[in-house]
Amino acid sequence: MEKNDFLGVSKMMKAIVNRKKDIKGDGVSWLKTKEINIYKDKPGRIFLSTTHGGSPQEVDLNKRPKRGTQNAPLRFSNLYEQLWPEGKLISQPKLDDIKSLLPLIPSDARQYYENLAASQDLEDDVEGFNGSIDFDIEDED
Repeated sequence: MEKNDFLGVSKMMKAIVNRKKDIKGDGVSWLKTKEINIYKDKPGRIFLSTTHGGSPQEVDLNKRPKRGTQNAPLRFSNLYEQLWPEGKLISQPKLDDIKSLLPLIPSDARQYYENLAASQDLEDDVEGFNGSIDFDIEDED
């Protein structure tokens, strides 16, 4: 994947109105939706499914609701924003850890890891883990 493959949808989500019907006129259950798919070649459509891998309902986001809006359709192609056009920075400890593993990385993939950049302002905090160990580690000696 390349940098331009990562797109954000926050602008789009602010511009849409909660649709109650799909393109066939069937009701849409947002609370039961388990999966939402968005495709580059169909920028004004989203595909909702109430089961993982299930048959999706197609919802047209370009169609404006009837009341209280103008008749001009929305155009979503310009509402996708590129995420991290300069690449996503990682924390310095994470970069140091990756660099220590470079000898184990195959040479054809090494360039990617060598080009990673870090920011001193970022802090790793995954599920409450921020680098300090808050549990006992037992050795198998």
